[in-house]
Amino acid sequence: MRKNMICHDCKFRRGENDEFNCILLDTDSPVKDCDCYMPPAGRYDEINDIVALIREIAYHGMSTQQHDLNRISDIVGNTQVGKLAEMANSTGEYGNRNAGQVIYSILFKVWNYEQAVSFYNEHTLHLGAKYREVQKECDRLSNDYECALGEVQKLINVRDALTEELDTYKVVASEQSVSLIARGDEILKLKAKLFDLVSDKVFTSGA
Repeated sequence: MRKNMICHDCKFRRGENDEFNCILLDTDSPVKDCDCYMPPAGRYDEINDIVALIREIAYHGMSTQQHDLNRISDIVGNTQVGKLAEMANSTGEYGNRNAGQVIYSILFKVWNYEQAVSFYNEHTLHLGAKYREVQKECDRLSNDYECALGEVQKLINVRDALTEELDTYKVVASEQSVSLIARGDEILKLKAKLFDLVSDKVFTSGA
């Protein structure tokens, strides 16, 4: 081990003067087990769910320490596929990073390439294609709806015009009805006068 290196175990242990001190650096034949070993304090040890992990990595970057990567792998492994897919397709923002971008940076780090690509194809690429298909159909239906609304409005306008015209005809018909009644009364009066004249003439002739 080179003198300018520090072993994995001891770099988490501070010695005198608050400096890192690895007891294996000066040995000719370093032993496997270090008496000064202390379990490393991982960055993600207190994180238990994928959302908190995404937030932490989005704001502070991803640790490259192996024990941290192992912890990330554990969190991902304990997360349901549906939740991973939900976060992979989320548009939520953490800082200046998209949640979907962060989750894929995680998956491509802790999974092998084929597994990560397979997940992307199944849960994001395929879903994206399906979404675009549904969106296209939605746009078509929206256009049909707007056209239908236009046709309905035309029919409403025609109905209103016909209603207005019908009201006019009703007024005219009412006026004509009044006129006909008046003329009927006048005809009756004329008939009565005619009857009186005929009666008088007959009476006079008979006398």
